Amino acid sequence: MNEVDEIPIFFFKNGIILYGHQFKAYSSNDAQSWLSDLLEGYFPYDLKRKYPDGAPLKVVDRSDEDYVPGDRGMGSLGNRDLGIMSRDQFLDQLPASVMKNGEIIPIREAIG
Repeated sequence: MNEVDEIPIFFFKNGIILYGHQFKAYSSNDAQSWLSDLLEGYFPYDLKRKYPDGAPLKVVDRSDEDYVPGDRGMGSLGNRDLGIMSRDQFLDQLPASVMKNGEIIPIREAIG
């Protein structure tokens, strides 16, 4: 297994951010799913495709702060902590192509 960097998971007063994902309020279905997976001792389902063998999670406690969208002064680890993906990271999560109405559509190429 290749060594994988820690995946930051931020806990705010008003919600959660998991690397590569947008902020989710605790009341959202996505946040409830992530929390349920974590509390049951499972790796978050949304990360299984990218990390099929799992990866270490790094908890970042910001529970004394509200998350404010667009706030770039959120810590020393840079955009990675905010769940912002680079263009290549985003494209790597897309299928190379899909089949629709009997035709192969090159998704990654079209979006890239």
